[in-house]
Amino acid sequence: MKNLSLKTTGIILTIVAFSFMAIGDVTTKALTSYYNTFAVGYYLNLLTITFLIPVILYNGGFKQAFQTESLKFHILRSFFMLGVFVCIIYALGTLPMAKTYTIIFTMPFILNILAMVILKEKISGYRWLTIIAAFIGVLIALRPGIVPLNTGAIAALGCAFFIACATITVKHISPNDKWLSFICYPMLVQTIPLGFIVYLQGAPLLPAPSSTTLMWLTGGGLAFTIGLSLLPQAIKRIDASIFGCLLYISFIWGTIYGYFIFGDAVDLWTLAGAVIIISSGLFLIYREKIEDSKLLNTD
Repeated sequence: MKNLSLKTTGIILTIVAFSFMAIGDVTTKALTSYYNTFAVGYYLNLLTITFLIPVILYNGGFKQAFQTESLKFHILRSFFMLGVFVCIIYALGTLPMAKTYTIIFTMPFILNILAMVILKEKISGYRWLTIIAAFIGVLIALRPGIVPLNTGAIAALGCAFFIACATITVKHISPNDKWLSFICYPMLVQTIPLGFIVYLQGAPLLPAPSSTTLMWLTGGGLAFTIGLSLLPQAIKRIDASIFGCLLYISFIWGTIYGYFIFGDAVDLWTLAGAVIIISSGLFLIYREKIEDSKLLNTD
């Protein structure tokens, strides 16, 4: 990626990260059929931490992984990520993957409001066009007022809000911080309260050692480790509004995995909304590529 601009590299990293996060969501949805929602989150955190240990040791040890110039923002982001984790696990356990992702796609609308107010970002005309078009797609898919919103849909909306907050928080973290700190702090903050909740609910603190369970947990932990490793690096290379629009790539994976693994069919309204959403995302990528070319030509 040496010959690519920072913005283009950020877009590529974001797409790859969301693709791995979708694989992790598949394992989450599968496991919630057998385990308590909070227990699933706790188990996946344990596996993710396990995969991170050799990575941390290879990259200088735990001292460097937790070394930061922005401790309060790391902690704040970690609590936002805890909210994301709990909300999406609950939503995936009650809704089809495609429907869950579609509701989460309200995130760019929330994110752009936060980006304007907090980061003072200037949103260009073509970005507003894609954001508005994508939001219309979400409204078509959900049909609020016609189809009632259940607790799973509310959890997905909560997930969208927490993702937007966590994305904004990254912009306030020092660029000198190691990328591992963006994973280690959330894992530390998430695992302790999740384990406490699991303990209070009487669920086992360790999963049943069946081969199927271990396969799902291992796959989910590895996928989340890769996705979480790439996201902070992606966010630092692109504007928050672009990052939010690229979230739409998740719908493709959610539709494919939901249908072939869980037998979740996508209704016409959801599909129509998805077409608008994905088209707006592709248009954004095309426009950003043109803007990159203009910058390279002026240089």
